[in-house]
Amino acid sequence: MAPRLPPALIPPDRLQRIEQAAQCLPECYLAGLECRLVDRNQPVDLWICPALDAEPLRRAGTWLAGMPWEPLRPLARHLEGEGPPWPTHHGAWTLEFDLDTDEPLPMPSSFVTFGASAENQSPWQILQHLWEGSRGRAWEAKDRAALKNLLRRCPEGKLAGLGFLYPRTGSPARLMLAVPNAKALSGWLGRRHRQVEALFGGLAERLVAATAIHPKTESSISIEAYLWQAEAWSELAERLVRMGLCLPDRARALLLLTENRAPSGGAWCSLNHVKMALPSKGKASVKAYPAFGAENPGGFKAP
Repeated sequence: MAPRLPPALIPPDRLQRIEQAAQCLPECYLAGLECRLVDRNQPVDLWICPALDAEPLRRAGTWLAGMPWEPLRPLARHLEGEGPPWPTHHGAWTLEFDLDTDEPLPMPSSFVTFGASAENQSPWQILQHLWEGSRGRAWEAKDRAALKNLLRRCPEGKLAGLGFLYPRTGSPARLMLAVPNAKALSGWLGRRHRQVEALFGGLAERLVAATAIHPKTESSISIEAYLWQAEAWSELAERLVRMGLCLPDRARALLLLTENRAPSGGAWCSLNHVKMALPSKGKASVKAYPAFGAENPGGFKAP
């Protein structure tokens, strides 16, 4: 039976748009959704992890090369020819699609995350290889200087990935660092790290922060939190509602995902992680990322 999604988390009128986009996707290792937790009228985004191993990644590159997305052509060529420009035995590649458009499948952003460095490769070598393979050109001195500045301001952070927001002008890049706790982000966030501590403190097993390498006047820092205990998810749901970051019915829906069971039989999608966004101006927000299995990403439905 296909995994199910709580209707409080995914409005029924959004399912048709998601299913339409899913029909255009290649075979995937993993797929899922990005769900807002407060505004009921916001779109639901779609994300996929196309593959992990070399041959499936090459097929994904061929699929990518056949799409009308010029900024992703260098990455597609790299995947088809030399293979992925990242250490595959530690890395995961994710494409994220903003479905708030009329296109059947809009151009995605691309994110590569990894938990450890490959042998004989320094973090700088990994960054450079990934940067050049994703953009088709060498990084400039200003790029390296900006990266050094971000790393200097977060000395406890460990390289966790690199993302490219291809749909945006100039395909801006985002650096991702794994941090041991919220306080380690004070160099990036200043006192705002206390908001991260208030939400995730004592609960998250893994925190990954991301920020623009060349920030504009108004930019945001996001923090992904991975929780592995049911009790931690329950406490997080309470904090989200208490802090005004989640509607009560959506908090209950999140807990259904952590239980991984549906009242009518079958299984809910699992809850992969949540992400807190802290803009330079304005209020914080949180999104949830339910995931479903490696079969056709269109094979899900509401009860």
